[in-house]
Amino acid sequence: MNDKAINSDLYLITCKENYFKEVFPADPRSKNNPTFITLFSIAGQYIEQGRLNELADFLMESQYFINLWTAHFILEQGNPDEMLKQKCLIIIKDYSGSSLHPIIADLETKWLVANDGKFF
Repeated sequence: MNDKAINSDLYLITCKENYFKEVFPADPRSKNNPTFITLFSIAGQYIEQGRLNELADFLMESQYFINLWTAHFILEQGNPDEMLKQKCLIIIKDYSGSSLHPIIADLETKWLVANDGKFF
């Protein structure tokens, strides 16, 4: 296994930065944002190095949508087993029903509809 260092602190800091800049994981407009690209790259490093379970540890942190970002990256980039896939989908579904974050709820609902069948 390649044990090249991954900057997990940068992942957390960038999630926080995205939160305050209103850059969201299911927003198609976010894909070209430099902070989205940074997160995508860090998540990709975890996956490429076979460290998906380490990336999945971020699913426990909900502050700044860290778990939501992580769920998206695992589903969209990784090859999770069924249990991890379901855990990620539950997180996304929970956000899609959130009354605290109506913009996120709308974006996540649209993402779920657009990906119906792909991850289910």
